[in-house]
Amino acid sequence: MLDTAKLARAGFLRKYAAGEIICREGEPGAEMYIILQGKVEIVPGGDSPVTLAAGDFFGEMALLDQLPRSATVRVVEDAILLVLTENNFKEVIGAEPLLALRIMKGMSARLRRLDEELRNLKRAASAAAAEGRTEVAGDDADEEPEIIDFLSSLQISPAPVSAPDTEVQDPEVPDPEEALERKDRSAAKGLTANHGEGPPGASPAAAPVGQGRVLYPKKATCPVCGFTFPVTAFMASKLRMVRQDTELRNHYADFEPLLYSVWVCPQCYYAGPHDSFSQLNARQKAVLKENAPARRQKFGELEQEGSPARAIQGYLLILENLGQIGADPVQKGRSWLRLAWLYDDAGDEQNARQARKNALALFEEAYFTSTKVLSPEQEQQMAYLIGELKYRLGDEKEALHFWRRAVMQKGGNAQFTRQVQDRIYAVRGRGGKKERFKD
Repeated sequence: MLDTAKLARAGFLRKYAAGEIICREGEPGAEMYIILQGKVEIVPGGDSPVTLAAGDFFGEMALLDQLPRSATVRVVEDAILLVLTENNFKEVIGAEPLLALRIMKGMSARLRRLDEELRNLKRAASAAAAEGRTEVAGDDADEEPEIIDFLSSLQISPAPVSAPDTEVQDPEVPDPEEALERKDRSAAKGLTANHGEGPPGASPAAAPVGQGRVLYPKKATCPVCGFTFPVTAFMASKLRMVRQDTELRNHYADFEPLLYSVWVCPQCYYAGPHDSFSQLNARQKAVLKENAPARRQKFGELEQEGSPARAIQGYLLILENLGQIGADPVQKGRSWLRLAWLYDDAGDEQNARQARKNALALFEEAYFTSTKVLSPEQEQQMAYLIGELKYRLGDEKEALHFWRRAVMQKGGNAQFTRQVQDRIYAVRGRGGKKERFKD
């Protein structure tokens, strides 16, 4: 039997009242739930609702793959849910080992059902082909899997299958006079003070237009101080990705998710990614609460939500928080990389370069010394990103070395391997026959 009191003290339990929405279809997510008490209703798009009760679970795809939610989940009877995230999974399973068996059994049953459905579809397709009626559309059995960047929780949808850019893409920069005016205004507000180990803040270009119905108002509750405040969220299902650059950054039509991807509590200045804002354990909450006055004094007045200056301020606050709780280097590294992208958009080359240097140092630390176990595909992407950062910082020889590591990664993704090879050939300017790599 689960020790719910112990799990509640650790901050892993959440209570929901009947009628509340736990998550919405198309929204990003990074946690799964196990129902300990009450009932919820799963409402998949276009399908009939399914009711789950105590012992059932949902949201595992968001935890394992960081994909958008595939259904809306509504509470139909007051519920208590156990929340599992990438950060607390080992801790929860260590405290309650029987949970692992329960999850495995549940996933096994679902896989069995999916396998049976797939067999039925194949039988139907074979019968249709034999009778000469029509070819079944959408049979992707021979297509290779699409790549998702494990380093970025902003990968709202799988990246398109295409070779990386043949050259480093220069970001679109706004009118120089407008950018200069924004920098001056930001400096007057004190945002350019140096924050910790990395580059000072900067005020980048104006936010993109054409947001349409992507944004919607929402309320968030700070896991550190308990303060509830309004935030602006975005609907992942409304975004249209147009390309992925050589740093695995996704670019979307008329919208930049980075501007709304950090939520900041105006009371205690805790900042976290929008899709994992509340994922803190009891120790982390205590540390961050103790350091709240120092954060407020250091960062001063918060910039306007949705502005490029606020996005930079938000990621600097995230890095401040991660440093206080002793987070792993991958978490810090990806925040520095996103800061580099924001500085790129601002045309601030100096700060963008320093942010990449910080990201590179942290990724190398994770790659060579971290005790966190990465999958072969994650190691492959990590090696590629280290190479890409080295290339952008002017070290082509080391970049090629790490790209070759990515190509030769045992168990890596075959399609991503080809993309990395294309990157090597583009940088080296090779023509004709491609160089082969041994397994």
